[in-house]
Amino acid sequence: MMKISVVIACLNEVNTLGEQLEALSRQQWDDWEVIIADNGSTDGTQDLARSFADHLNITVIDASQEPGTGHAKNAGADAATGDALLFPDADDIVADGWLQHMGQALQEHDFVASRLEFERLNPGWVYHSRGRPQEKALARYPYGEFFPYGFGTSLGIKKTVHDAVGGFNVAFIRSQDMAYCWRVQEAGFPLVYVPEAVVHYRFRHNLGSIYGQARRYAQGNMLVYRSYLERHKTEDNVPLPPKPRLDLKKLAYLILRYPRIRDESERGSWTWHIGWELGIIIGALQQRVLPF
Repeated sequence: MMKISVVIACLNEVNTLGEQLEALSRQQWDDWEVIIADNGSTDGTQDLARSFADHLNITVIDASQEPGTGHAKNAGADAATGDALLFPDADDIVADGWLQHMGQALQEHDFVASRLEFERLNPGWVYHSRGRPQEKALARYPYGEFFPYGFGTSLGIKKTVHDAVGGFNVAFIRSQDMAYCWRVQEAGFPLVYVPEAVVHYRFRHNLGSIYGQARRYAQGNMLVYRSYLERHKTEDNVPLPPKPRLDLKKLAYLILRYPRIRDESERGSWTWHIGWELGIIIGALQQRVLPF
């Protein structure tokens, strides 16, 4: 049976990491380890992680040489001794049986993604406003048909494949999970959905954070798109992703709709979508890509 390394990138996660580690302590697999890749925490995250040493085969490494989740995940992968890597986030919670289902899938496939669940960790208005991505199938590129992808917290991969593609691209602060999934699939390793393996996913719970996340994700989409074009601009017969597009009608509708919003769920949805459309504008200016 393969050895599995669970790599968790952390930065000041003392308020949520304990729940994730508690959930991991209930998982079953013959040979596995947990790597906490700390990206420079100052809130006691490392001490909290080490307190689980009696319940988990856990190692804390310093991954503060560069800022960013991508660097921390790569550092954790470099320190891992397993044949396969899993990358759950510190603020989510893996469901019972998650490790077993992911491990079994990775014995048959090179690259897999678990199912996401949203009700446990989010108030109703939040998950109604955000929808339920990756609950019934892999996440999809929002601008047209292209490679599917999985949220970073859901991904599992053979270590040889991770190393072969160079790990996560540290240039991507947001949308790095989509860029990673595209690169792995370009290399010939399909992403396989594993619905039996479940991660309870935590959305942002206030309007400011919802807006900021949407704007940054949209900007990240523009950077991933531009980077993909740059890598393949001299190649023929390479499928290209559809261009991220600004929806002017939707933007106008959102602006006109705002005075009539009374419901908390509608307000959350409005905030997410206005953040996304504005993020496309900002990302288009940054990447010099016309969003039309």
